[in-house]
Amino acid sequence: MSKTKNKVIISNKDYDRLYSLIEKNPGDIADLLEAELNRARIVSDDKLPADVIAMGSTAVFKRRDSSDITRVTLVYPADADMQARKISVLSPVGSALIGLPVGGEIDWPMPNGKLAHLEIMEVVQL
Repeated sequence: MSKTKNKVIISNKDYDRLYSLIEKNPGDIADLLEAELNRARIVSDDKLPADVIAMGSTAVFKRRDSSDITRVTLVYPADADMQARKISVLSPVGSALIGLPVGGEIDWPMPNGKLAHLEIMEVVQL
């Protein structure tokens, strides 16, 4: 997975909680999340732009090669519920979405081996 044309921005509160989560849940996905945190610009909670995906926010993204639009809420692992479209930050797509702004893009590996190019269309902060 790679992020293109993106600056990752994370609030102080999310940064601290996510690093604690990584320490308690070592593994490949935690390593991916840690890499995102290491390259992120950390801002005070009140300075996080409203159009950036944070913990608890809902993201709407589309596949650039189709008309598929997906809406998910980014949550901590204990709150994950795929039927309610709540995805864990410790899932591959969750770790890829954190810190992305509206207009941000990622290339996401699909089960068939191809890459899906995803673009963030909207972010709703709760």
